[in-house]
Amino acid sequence: MVAQFVAGAALPALEGTIDSAVAGREHGGRVTAGLAWAGASRALGTAGAVTVAPTLFDRLGVSLTCLCLAITCVAAALVGGIVAIRRLNRRRLRSRIERVLFDAATVSAGRSSGRRAHA
Repeated sequence: MVAQFVAGAALPALEGTIDSAVAGREHGGRVTAGLAWAGASRALGTAGAVTVAPTLFDRLGVSLTCLCLAITCVAAALVGGIVAIRRLNRRRLRSRIERVLFDAATVSAGRSSGRRAHA
């Protein structure tokens, strides 16, 4: 009963998050088209899951299927975490480089304006 409640609350939250991300990314009147593609993708994924799940449960059994799906989810979460950390580190490095270049340009501009004032 609790699992059904959590699944019922999580699925609309996921769909809302996806729609929000798609709507925030699209510009120039393409929001509706982006939302339509997102909705169609979700429907295709659901149809695939409804088609494949009974076959998996029948051939492998419930326990083994759930174990395989859990391992797949953990692997996907690890890959997602690694990608997120790399992107964050890349942004931090880019920010540091920009700061160093900006500071160097500011110091250089200060020196050249100081020379002109003394000359």
